[in-house]
Amino acid sequence: MAKIWTVWLAISTAFLLALSGCTAAENTGGQGAAGGSDFPMVEIYNTQEELLTTVEFSNALFPVQDGIVYAKGSINESGNSDMEFHYYQWNSQEDKTLGAMEDIAHITRDPVYADGHLYMYVLTGSLMGNGQLHLMDFDLAQGSMTEIFAEDNGDPYNTMTVQGDRLLMGKIEKEGIFLKEYNIKTGEQKTLLRFDFDESTDVGETIRGLDSDGETISLLMYVKETPESEVQLRLDVYDLDLNLLRSMDFSFVSSDENERRQAVSHFVSTGSTVYYENYSTTTFLGRVEGNRAEKIMETIEVEGMFTMARETEPNRETGIFVNAFNPENILYRVDYATGRVEKAEFSPNENEEILSVRRDGEDTLLIQMDESGKNTSQDEKRKMYFVPLSELEFEPFL
Repeated sequence: MAKIWTVWLAISTAFLLALSGCTAAENTGGQGAAGGSDFPMVEIYNTQEELLTTVEFSNALFPVQDGIVYAKGSINESGNSDMEFHYYQWNSQEDKTLGAMEDIAHITRDPVYADGHLYMYVLTGSLMGNGQLHLMDFDLAQGSMTEIFAEDNGDPYNTMTVQGDRLLMGKIEKEGIFLKEYNIKTGEQKTLLRFDFDESTDVGETIRGLDSDGETISLLMYVKETPESEVQLRLDVYDLDLNLLRSMDFSFVSSDENERRQAVSHFVSTGSTVYYENYSTTTFLGRVEGNRAEKIMETIEVEGMFTMARETEPNRETGIFVNAFNPENILYRVDYATGRVEKAEFSPNENEEILSVRRDGEDTLLIQMDESGKNTSQDEKRKMYFVPLSELEFEPFL
């Protein structure tokens, strides 16, 4: 499994550092969570330009139904982070400390929110294959943090989603590739599916994407049949009891084999609507009928960077997308049932561009913005807007 892990590490680490605008080497002299910070601050405003709060922005900032969970802390001598996890509530303006961890090498970009809990992978120790992977449970009502399990040499880029009371996890392990579940009510863990992969030849199958729309479970599979064959992608859709309903080739997303090899940053499979985005340049937003896939809209040949809003609580009715780093600042809302697309502009100030979008379970967006073309220094404050979808004026696009 080491080759897959190394590729994911290189791509994902570069992407994370690009978003946060910082490296451990740039963060020196901070005082840590108790007396200062090695990370920049982010000011969060409403659409009337009223300041709601200012919190630390280590890039581990996740919206939940009535607030945000974020991490604050400092870089230690090893180059890792000692972090506190906080829960800030919009209405009460209360900021709870959920817990603390030391020597963090990586925090997942895609935690999962379910039933008042936020589930998150945290890797401590080394990123080079001998760290310890922790699955953490943040109980927001109780204001606590609990470790569900820890495993040596775990892959921090394992996929995760929620289906009912089940936390579904696509896991890369030494023994193989697994789809596993953790029951969030009973604490029971079990293996659902296993796939074989030979790291010496790159032959076999591994899970690139995982999603569930509540009626089905979808796996996006990396497939290489022989050492001489090209890498293919395959979409497998199962019922909730893991009976295979259908399988189709998904390699059409790119004619470039190197693109098909890339780790996947977004994967959504809801009804007949599918969204794919890797850590390189390939995106696809379309509808799948039988063994055919039809593009809903162009996502590659666009100005800026087409991407999806990050969701801690997946919305199964609509998806929010954006052309980031584009002065037009257009947001798109896609109806998963019909494929209908609407657009809205969000430009509260001139010369500001949308950098990223986060979405909570109450149809509120956190939109990060910066001046067009600006190279923000490490110690400069970032800026986000708290934007209810109801305040945006969507109009038909496609």
